[in-house]
Amino acid sequence: MDRVSEFPDLMRMLYDTKICPAWHIILFLATLATQAIAFQAAGKPRPEIGFLETSNGAWSTHLEKIVPVGNASPWSIATVSVTNNGKSQFEPLVFNLYPTSGENRGAIETKRVAPPHNNRLGRPVLPGEKVLYEVLINATADVFDPIKTAADTEAKQYFSGSYKSEPHVKILSKKAARAQKAGAWHTETHIDVENTSEHAVDAVFHATMRLPAKVETLLNVRLNPHEKKPWIVNETPGGASGPWPDCDIQKLQLVDWCEIFDGAETTPQKVRNDRIESKPGASTPPTGSGVVELTTAWNATYRFPDEKVRITGEYIVETPGTDGVWRGYKKLSGTFTLDGFHLGRHEGGSALPTAPAVDGPTGRALSEIVLDRFGIWFGRDITGRAHFQEAFAGSIIQKDRSQFTISTGPFSIIELSGPRIAKFTFRNKAERVIEHERLGNSWVVTCYTTGDEILRATWKDLGGGWLFPSSFEFRSVFSKQWGPEKLTFSKLSVTKQ
Repeated sequence: MDRVSEFPDLMRMLYDTKICPAWHIILFLATLATQAIAFQAAGKPRPEIGFLETSNGAWSTHLEKIVPVGNASPWSIATVSVTNNGKSQFEPLVFNLYPTSGENRGAIETKRVAPPHNNRLGRPVLPGEKVLYEVLINATADVFDPIKTAADTEAKQYFSGSYKSEPHVKILSKKAARAQKAGAWHTETHIDVENTSEHAVDAVFHATMRLPAKVETLLNVRLNPHEKKPWIVNETPGGASGPWPDCDIQKLQLVDWCEIFDGAETTPQKVRNDRIESKPGASTPPTGSGVVELTTAWNATYRFPDEKVRITGEYIVETPGTDGVWRGYKKLSGTFTLDGFHLGRHEGGSALPTAPAVDGPTGRALSEIVLDRFGIWFGRDITGRAHFQEAFAGSIIQKDRSQFTISTGPFSIIELSGPRIAKFTFRNKAERVIEHERLGNSWVVTCYTTGDEILRATWKDLGGGWLFPSSFEFRSVFSKQWGPEKLTFSKLSVTKQ
C-alpha cells in the first residue's frame, strides 16, 4: 500500500514550487518534437514524441479563475486555459503565473504532473482547441487578477497524429478511517483505485474535504499499468508549513490525467525548432538607439555551447533540515547524471543518494529534489539564453546612459555596470540583480538577487568550451526564512550526445 507521505508524486513536488525568470520561460519554452519509437499500444501506433524549443505565438495561456484551498492556506487552485492557435498538437506540463500584487512579482511555477516530463501524453491541445487544466499553486489567490495576470506554459509536448488518452482511472471504493501518526490519532481516507490502461498514469483528483476543514484541494496518484491498489491518503496538501495531517474526503472528481510511456525515465528525445508557426514580426530584428551596445553587453557573459551533452558528477547537499522535501536529512551525497543537457535544461537524469544510501520511493523523491535544484539555478541563469536577435526580435530598444528600455518581451528595462548586464526589470516590476566574476577568459554570473531570494554559484572549467557550476548556495527561495541550502559538485565531466 502506498501512503501519500511515502510516494514521490505531485503533492511532494508541489512543495518544491519555485520562482522562475520570465525571460527563460518565454525564450526557452520546451515542448515535444519528433522521435520515432517502435511501439504498439492498445492496437494503435505510439505517437512520435519530442521537444519543440519555441512556438512564437502558436498558443496562448490564460488564468481563468483562482480559488484558495482554505481561509488560512497559502495555496490555491488555479484553472488555466491553453488555446492552440497553430497547426501542431501539444500538451502542457508546467505552468507559470505572474502575480499582479504583493512583494513577489516573479513567475510562480507549478507542475501539472510530477516528472518525468518526456514520453508521456494525456490531455493534449489539438489545433483550434481550448483546454482547461486545474493546478495547485503555492500562492494566495488574492495576488492574482484573472483579467490582468500573465500566464505561460513550458515543458510542452509536441507529438504526431491526434492521440488522446482516455480517462482509464476508476475509483472503486472510498472510506474514512482512524490511524495513529506521530503519537496522535488522525483521520485518513482509504481509496481503492484502478488503472485499466496498459500505460502507467498520473491521475489528478479535485477533492472536497470534511477534514481538516471544509476545503477543496487537488490530490495526485501514480498507477502502474493495469494496477488496482489501495491508496491511503493520510494528509491534505495546502497547509502553511506542509500538508495537513488529517484527510477525510467527502467527494473526489477526476480532473486530469497523463499517461507515461515506456522509456520516459531514460529515453532522450530529439529537439526541433518549429518556425512554421512564427508570429508576424518574429524575424524582425530589434531597432533603436540601444541595439549595438546592448548586443555587446548581452554577449559579454558566458553562454553554454549550442550542443547537447551529458553532465555527470558527485554531489553533497547540506541543509538545515527544516524543509520537509528533504525528509529530515541534513546532509546527503551521491552521484548525478544530467542527460540531454542543452542550454540549461536536461531531458532526463538521476541523483540517487549513496551516503546515506536511500532507495525506494524516498530515494527517488530525494533524487528529484537534487535535480530540481539544478532547475532553480538554471531557471534564473542567463547562461542558457537565446541569441540577441532572437531574444529581442521586433523590439525597440532605447538607450539612456547605462539604462535600456525595451518595448516588448519580458524585460522593460536592462541596466549595465560597465560592459555587462547588472539588473533586469521585468514587465511586472520585479527586479533581478546579477553579479559577475571572471573565470579564465570568460565572465560568469555568480549571484542572482530577486527580492529576498539570493542564489549563489561557483563555476569550474570542464574544458572544450564548457563551464559548469561547482557549487550552489540558495537562500529565501520559498520564504524569507527558507534555507540556506548548499550543494557542492565534484568530479564533473561532460560528454557529447
